[in-house]
Amino acid sequence: MKHVLPAGWGRILALGLILVASGAVLATRMRLHGDAIDLCLHCESTNDAFVHADTVVLSAHVAGYVTRVPVADNARVNASQTLVTIQDDDYRAHLAERDAMLGAARAALEVVQRQIGMETAQIAGAEAALRMAEADVAQRRLERRRQHDLITDGSTSHRDLEIADADLARLSAQRDRDAALVDAARRAQDVLRAKRVQAQEDVSAAVSARELAAIDLGYTRIASPVSGQVTARMVYVGEYVGIGTQVARVAPLPDVWIVANFREVQLTHMQVGQTASITIDAFPGATFRGHVDSIGPVSGAETALLPPDNATGNFTHIVQRFPVKIVIEPDQAGIDLLRPGMSSHVSVRTLVAIRRDAP
Repeated sequence: MKHVLPAGWGRILALGLILVASGAVLATRMRLHGDAIDLCLHCESTNDAFVHADTVVLSAHVAGYVTRVPVADNARVNASQTLVTIQDDDYRAHLAERDAMLGAARAALEVVQRQIGMETAQIAGAEAALRMAEADVAQRRLERRRQHDLITDGSTSHRDLEIADADLARLSAQRDRDAALVDAARRAQDVLRAKRVQAQEDVSAAVSARELAAIDLGYTRIASPVSGQVTARMVYVGEYVGIGTQVARVAPLPDVWIVANFREVQLTHMQVGQTASITIDAFPGATFRGHVDSIGPVSGAETALLPPDNATGNFTHIVQRFPVKIVIEPDQAGIDLLRPGMSSHVSVRTLVAIRRDAP
């Protein structure tokens, strides 16, 4: 027996199916946040997204033979942990040589300091002798004047006056000699002070050379500047490395982010700071929270090896994609499992139209 629906029931059934489908679509745009429900009416999504990280490249600062590589491929490492050791015999000997040169420079400075002290004492002695000579000259000058006064009244002879003149001349010459000795001693002290400055500069140069030698010795131990995971060991024991040779690479996990390539038409309402939901293909059951950190200034085509030249006769309009950096919020469960290069799906909440408290 054939059943026939009453008139109008077909239209009602079609409307019901449309409502059910709309509800299903709407349910996929809802996200639960604690005790509130956000109804996202406009979220931009893309699966052209990948996990990225700053890969740290470690290079040799000094040349030599590799003696140790104490880490394995894909090993977890901590900041300041040694990854490669270079033979350091030559650098230790060079540091010892610089230590000896620094000691010699300091000893030379000490000698000059002592010479300045001795010269200061000699200057003091010469100045004392000069003062004595000046006193003798003053006393002999008075004696000569007295002899000159006495000869006028016949109380003394011309011989005594000549003796007084000779004594005054002799003492004056001795005073001039002592003055010259004082001047020479002071000039010698000036020379020693200049030598002291030079010796101090020699000490500074020796200290700098010693520090450079110590730095070179420290460079024989190549350590990771960050905590993370070794992505590649590039040298082995016995291999000779030169300055600038890459020896290892470290990914600073879990410090990762997402680069999502959105179509240009999806950027209309996208802004820095908007929240994002992230799923990783490798972990389909996990969802990570993030936010838009920055939007690329140029499309991916502009940075390609051969950028397109649209100034030709034939033109096909192609929607361009722009890289958007999505920062993953820290301290989320499973974030330490993310690895650079993993594929992901990103949904950015560009417009939240309704927000109501959950019942």
